[in-house]
Amino acid sequence: MEETIRVLIVDDSEQTRENLRNILSLEKDIQVVGEAGNGQDAVQRTQELHADVVIMDVNMPGVDGIQATERITTDIPDATVVVMSAAGDQEYLRRAMQAGARDYLIKPFTSDEVVTAIKRVYDKGRQRRQREQGVPLRSTPADAKIITLYSPHDGAGKTTVAANLAIAIAMDTGEPVVLVDLNLQFGDLDLVLNLTPERTIVDLVPQFQHLDAGLIEPFLCPHDSGIRLLAAPPRPQFSESVTVYCVQQVLRVLRESYRYIIVDSASTLNDVTLAALDVSDEILLLTTLDVPALRNARISLETMRDLQYETEKIRLIINRATGELGIKADEAEEYLEHPVAARIPSEGRTVVGSVNQGVPFVISNPETKVAEAMHSLARLLAPESSFVYRRAPEPARKGFGMLLRSWAQRA
Repeated sequence: MEETIRVLIVDDSEQTRENLRNILSLEKDIQVVGEAGNGQDAVQRTQELHADVVIMDVNMPGVDGIQATERITTDIPDATVVVMSAAGDQEYLRRAMQAGARDYLIKPFTSDEVVTAIKRVYDKGRQRRQREQGVPLRSTPADAKIITLYSPHDGAGKTTVAANLAIAIAMDTGEPVVLVDLNLQFGDLDLVLNLTPERTIVDLVPQFQHLDAGLIEPFLCPHDSGIRLLAAPPRPQFSESVTVYCVQQVLRVLRESYRYIIVDSASTLNDVTLAALDVSDEILLLTTLDVPALRNARISLETMRDLQYETEKIRLIINRATGELGIKADEAEEYLEHPVAARIPSEGRTVVGSVNQGVPFVISNPETKVAEAMHSLARLLAPESSFVYRRAPEPARKGFGMLLRSWAQRA
């Protein structure tokens, strides 16, 4: 029997409360148990009504949402808070997350966004309580691991690392590996792997509610290395039909058949990205040694801490790790206040050449330092596996001009 999530709505605007009440009334597993117009009443009503989730505006007169959030998360640990704020109130949002809020919504938000936020924080809160009580979490297929690569900075090389890492893990462990391209608007994993998927994740949408391990296989595109790819939609406009619920179901089903699920996420912390990060066993935060990238990496780390991701779950990876630009990896580690788990050397000729040829460098140039770094990262992420190194068969190379023509035909 599905659990009912008890929700308290807190906002000094009657219109906002009514809109939220109407949205949530359509959800069978969500019950609005009450409302409050200020922070003081919110604290009292959360306790009286045994609310599971509080939807809280941050900017209210008297006791504001930040003060109320701090009191609720301190005095009523079974309740979780989702804060709401106008787009310009970034400082309020930051303070609210520090006060203990578990998620946030920017007004105006969609029905899907608010429902997804409620269910996500409720699930995370329940899992946290179960861990504290020593109750086993819902079982998943033995040892399956979801590894999500995230970088807030475009151009960090995340997609290239994802493709080569997936192949390195498959080569070194002999275990089944699948790549999932969650850069839904401009995913490039099919190009990096020189694949022409007949189906993508958007084709799964009509049947995702009935998805199982058998049904998902025809949507995965095989690569000569043995890994499989669930590709991103072919056009940016198709991305809107891929919902958080679809992504959650896809990742759950892939756990049943694949030992390693490597996710290449978008650079924005949208609902889809957060859904992947939430269920990930490992988060690889990728950055480079330049000031904008490091600043964004620091903000990302702070956000992940605010979301209460376990520190051990986040692995900091420095790509193009060379001190030639004036910043050293040790200095970056000190600035980010997080240990560097791996350093991938800068070998532009090898990496760019492999992308242009459509042959990942762990296959085309296995003797290079950058390829060795991929295998070292594979061993870091799969320490429990018996490494059996096998050389992946090398796909037929194509000239750059031929690749451009074939890619144009896919568009």
